[in-house]
Amino acid sequence: LGAGLAATGDNANAEASLRAALKLGPNHAGVNLNLGMLLAELGRLPEAEQAFRAAAKSDPQSATAAYNLGVLLARDRPAEGIEWCRRAAQLRPDDARYGYTLAFFLNQHGKTAEAVQALNAVIGRNPPSGEAYALLGSIHERAGRWAEARAVYQRAMSNSRLSDQERMQFFARERQMTGR
Repeated sequence: LGAGLAATGDNANAEASLRAALKLGPNHAGVNLNLGMLLAELGRLPEAEQAFRAAAKSDPQSATAAYNLGVLLARDRPAEGIEWCRRAAQLRPDDARYGYTLAFFLNQHGKTAEAVQALNAVIGRNPPSGEAYALLGSIHERAGRWAEARAVYQRAMSNSRLSDQERMQFFARERQMTGR
């Protein structure tokens, strides 16, 4: 009920419903996860963190709880945020969003080699991630590794599982690099 109410924008009743459910089962991972997402959306980040931590504790296999906690913490506590993102990526290696987010924060905090490794892992799996190709190419470009960047864009262009629009964007990016 709480998730449904939140989806309709009735945040006050959604929160009340989720908190009532927690009284019945304070360790319920799904309820804590939904409450954390609602609280994060409302900008109540310390409370959202508590809810995400409770969800992760109740269900250590929840990649969604680890991911949300990682994203939430990455701003103020990057090392801990990255570890939660790493956990999400390890729990669900088939979900490109988790590996991409790990790589994004690794790169943002100067761990470029680890970011490249994480992005290559994402790109090597299905379904393909245009975002992963784009971030990997841009990392190589910023480092002046033009051949590596070009190779990433060419791999993306030849990946028939990416949309035509994405492949055309990589074609254009690769063409912009002519002479480098």
